Amino acid sequence: ETYREGIKRMPPDHMLHFNLGVTYIRQGQYVESAPEFIRSLTINPAHLSSHYMLGLSYAGLPNKVKSLLPLYHFLLLEPEGQRAEVSIKNIQRIMHEGVEQRGEQGFNVNINPAVLEDEFKSTEMMLSLAPLLEKTTRKTLEDSLKTQLPEPTFSQQLVKYNELFFQSLGETQDRPADDFWWKTYADFFIELQQKGHTEAFSNYILLNSTDKTAYDWLATHKDQLAAFSDWVEEYDKRK
Repeated sequence: ETYREGIKRMPPDHMLHFNLGVTYIRQGQYVESAPEFIRSLTINPAHLSSHYMLGLSYAGLPNKVKSLLPLYHFLLLEPEGQRAEVSIKNIQRIMHEGVEQRGEQGFNVNINPAVLEDEFKSTEMMLSLAPLLEKTTRKTLEDSLKTQLPEPTFSQQLVKYNELFFQSLGETQDRPADDFWWKTYADFFIELQQKGHTEAFSNYILLNSTDKTAYDWLATHKDQLAAFSDWVEEYDKRK
């Protein structure tokens, strides 16, 4: 009530909205917390903690797209530290949510009904099906080769997942009048995919992880990392 009263009386202040959102999220009220972080970012788009908490809010709802986009933005700017570790754990969980095996051949696809009214509903459905598609493709290849393939590492899975994710975003037809999600996040990742930087981005945000494949990739692809960095700098200037 104090934060609400402050918001009513004071000039626009992103920290009032941010702290109200934090209060909501600590109480598990994710539906109420998310709009406060959006209001915070509308006032101050550079407030990194609001991006982080917005991602955690939608992770609690759950909503894959609107959780991943802010967390990816956050990790681009803060890829190391405790908050980065929490972000990566949430991303790992989100990647594998959605498909539940039932018996030998059956699967259930679980999706939050609220996202079916969302502007990113087609991408949300695609991401929910991604674990099943990956498993089916892998099984078909193993049957064809008559051998068991090595399990892909997290970074390898993340690259494929993000390629699917960002490509699907680029194919979204309906853009709402309130384009906060597009201007703040989606446009960046759509162009990132189109310019061929998804692999560099996906490995870069794993600086805080223990994934050896990501470390090896970063150590042996300096030119691709430099090209990615140059593109980010150029995109920010245009923005």
